[in-house]
Amino acid sequence: MTPIRLTVVLTHPIQYYASWFRHITEHAPELALTVVHGVQPSAEQQGVGFDRPFTWDVPLTDGYRSITMRHTRPDEQVDSDHFWGVDVPEIAAAVQETRPDVVLITGWYSVTLIRALRASRRLRVPVLYRGDSHLLSGPHGLRRPLWAAKTWMLLRLFDGFLSPGTRVTEYLQRFSVPVHRIFAAPHGVDNDLFARVAEPLKVPSVRMQMREQWGIPSDHFVPMFVGKLTRSKRPLNVVRAIKRLGGKTTFLVVGSGPLQRELEEEARRLNVDMKLVGFLNQTELGRAYAVADCLTLPSDFPETWGLVVNEAMATGLPAVVSNAVGCAPDLVRDGKTGYVYPLDDIGQLADCLDRVRRRKNEEYDWGPECRAMAGRYSYPVMTEGLVRACREVLPRSVAPAAPAQSPQRIIGLCGQMVIAGGLERMFFLVLQDMRAQGASVHCVVNDWESFRITRLADEIGATWSTAPYHYSLTRRDLSPLVMLKMGIEIGRVSARLLRESMHFRPTHILVPDYQAVIRNAPALVALRATGVRVIVDLQNAPVPGRFYRAVWRWLVDPFVDSIVCNSDFTKRELLAHALGGDKVHVIPNVVSPRADRWQASADRIADRIIYVGQIIPEKGLDRLLEAVAILRRHRPVTLDVVGDIGGWESPSYLGFHQLLRDRAAQDDLSGAVNFLGWREDVPTLMARACVHCCPSLPEIRESFGLVVLEAKLSGIPSVVFPSGHLPGLISHRHDGWICEASTPEALADGLEFFLADARRREASGKAALESARAFDAGAYATAWREVFA
Repeated sequence: MTPIRLTVVLTHPIQYYASWFRHITEHAPELALTVVHGVQPSAEQQGVGFDRPFTWDVPLTDGYRSITMRHTRPDEQVDSDHFWGVDVPEIAAAVQETRPDVVLITGWYSVTLIRALRASRRLRVPVLYRGDSHLLSGPHGLRRPLWAAKTWMLLRLFDGFLSPGTRVTEYLQRFSVPVHRIFAAPHGVDNDLFARVAEPLKVPSVRMQMREQWGIPSDHFVPMFVGKLTRSKRPLNVVRAIKRLGGKTTFLVVGSGPLQRELEEEARRLNVDMKLVGFLNQTELGRAYAVADCLTLPSDFPETWGLVVNEAMATGLPAVVSNAVGCAPDLVRDGKTGYVYPLDDIGQLADCLDRVRRRKNEEYDWGPECRAMAGRYSYPVMTEGLVRACREVLPRSVAPAAPAQSPQRIIGLCGQMVIAGGLERMFFLVLQDMRAQGASVHCVVNDWESFRITRLADEIGATWSTAPYHYSLTRRDLSPLVMLKMGIEIGRVSARLLRESMHFRPTHILVPDYQAVIRNAPALVALRATGVRVIVDLQNAPVPGRFYRAVWRWLVDPFVDSIVCNSDFTKRELLAHALGGDKVHVIPNVVSPRADRWQASADRIADRIIYVGQIIPEKGLDRLLEAVAILRRHRPVTLDVVGDIGGWESPSYLGFHQLLRDRAAQDDLSGAVNFLGWREDVPTLMARACVHCCPSLPEIRESFGLVVLEAKLSGIPSVVFPSGHLPGLISHRHDGWICEASTPEALADGLEFFLADARRREASGKAALESARAFDAGAYATAWREVFA
């Protein structure tokens, strides 16, 4: 796929960003990164706040493409507290010269960043915001309304927002940023660097030797502070809290700053053992993390995140932080990765430190939980969020437009697609086959969450653009206002399709469902009048009832030329809606022609069941959990659940998701259910299971059941409820099991039939693999070519 040209604008090179940029360059081929730095500061300017000049001992501009406009002037200030500290007017021209598809700007704390923002708006390039300001860090009193007004206005100039954590998300939402424009990109550091430096030094003999070098007794409890010694960091609070801890405690201070003398005087006055080692550079910090027992960050609200907490946890060290520290709600879990206490509450700070000390004396190992937390705030996770945000804010693909002279030019209407599930994969398989025949393909996707779908379009070589699929078409709570909103939705979506058609000049429109037909109905009328054919790839059987019969007869049938059903069951249900049979065809689904991805395996995990699909009530996963509980009374059954839990689905499903988690945590299922989330390696997961289960309830009326075909190709039998076309895919007791009733007991009987007898299970797997041969990808492609012809 054509990479997205991403330009990042910073006032100056920053150590935390530099290593992330190298990671992006090495591991994110979806992005072509260029970083524009306004200035290169001197060692003296870099050391402001540390009371000493220095340069970072990690490379700041190596390993990624970057431009630095100039060196700083003696009177310039590069810190974020001075808006006019660095002014680089030529930054606008530099941004334009990088020819960006997307620009990332880290807020508006400098006039240089404002200049880059204005240049990006002038170029009509989407702009991403990345900052860690939050509601608690803003001013108070009379300045608060002015700050709020300024913030609201400036946020309107951005198209997408990278949020490092909970408080930033709350801040963005308070200023009316749409949820679908906020992308999780958590703050992280070079976890590998800090862990690599600290780990060898944690060997007891080495650690003891290092403590001796700094004059720290080997049996002392050592809380550590890392940062500038300024009043807002509150290091004096730690000295006062340690006084309450009693003896055998040494306060290790890494840093320097204007509060150093006062800090030393307070430690002497209270007779607190404090070792002030001064400023340590990035590669030296691992020594301090290896010596310490915990990190403490007592800062007030200007500490909008606290990356030293990330550093400490990457080395396995817990953190005690004030509730004013920005990362507190995200990184610190009481008793697992540290403790949070109220700002300036010396007694609570002392109590938290004491709890860490007591658990240390009990030889509790904080390392696994802390490293796991750091792993969730890492460069790969940050990059994943960045890539998603870049894809989402683009109004169209960065690939060149398809040639209009192709004999067949197909527009696929994908506006209602969010996940890459069965319907979406079959839709794009059709488009892929037509691309292989020389057709040009353009996809229209939604403009609020389509990053998974645009990736599918890129992979088949299609172009894409966005459309405003925002308002649901519904029959519930109808009112004049609701009907007006639906009318506006239909008008806007149809107008966008006509605009794309003027450029692309399609010969065919491919539609995935009846709602897409209704949303685009005015445009489809106009396009059909010019000879464009409209084809529906129907993957879901029509809902029965008088209302839906009317919808299909009067709002769908007149606007389409052909309807291709994925099974005889779907066709039968469609014809029951009084549609003419002359435009209805059946082309059974197949799995991708890359059948080598699906391999039968002899190396399976005993008693392992797998479920793959949406996690919604209609899919019957709750009944499968009960069936597993029944089986576990006499068999050590385990279950892999593959599907997005708590992701894109309607909020009404979240209670169902929690119900499943709670049920899986009960004693009879504890440790038996693996919620694996959305996965791309389904073939691998299928290959290690013994039995597949598709417990879709009869009322959902599965129109095909593609996952059953995938299980067949993996050489495992499927146990299903009698829902829709599922019984048509299975020969009962031969290559699968069709339950007589939709109950957990019936599921348990079917699963036990295969789990109890390895020889029977192997024979059923071979039969399933053989039956999959009837679903031929070549015949599927030929049938669809005839439809388009």
